[in-house]
Amino acid sequence: MSESPQQALARIRDTVQAAENAGRLDLMRPFFAEDLVIMAPGFAPVIGADAAAEFMAGFFAQFEVELSYASAEVVVMGEWAFDRGSGRQTLKPKGGVVM
Repeated sequence: MSESPQQALARIRDTVQAAENAGRLDLMRPFFAEDLVIMAPGFAPVIGADAAAEFMAGFFAQFEVELSYASAEVVVMGEWAFDRGSGRQTLKPKGGVVM
């Protein structure tokens, strides 16, 4: 039995969450779309998969991450899907204060 699109999205969400918590960019990178945009508080938007990977590598070098995602709604329309929800993140600076 193959997984439904909703199951696939849940698996991807869980994989990315575990990768972020482990600081494992290599496990997240396969899910980066070429038009990915990261809009982190206090930073200019980061646009593109390669730029996002570079940003996340720097992020993981500076912080230990404790993150959890909660899905509120999954919508699948043909080849497109949206997973709307919330996340909770705690960051611990590596090696003390980050400047």
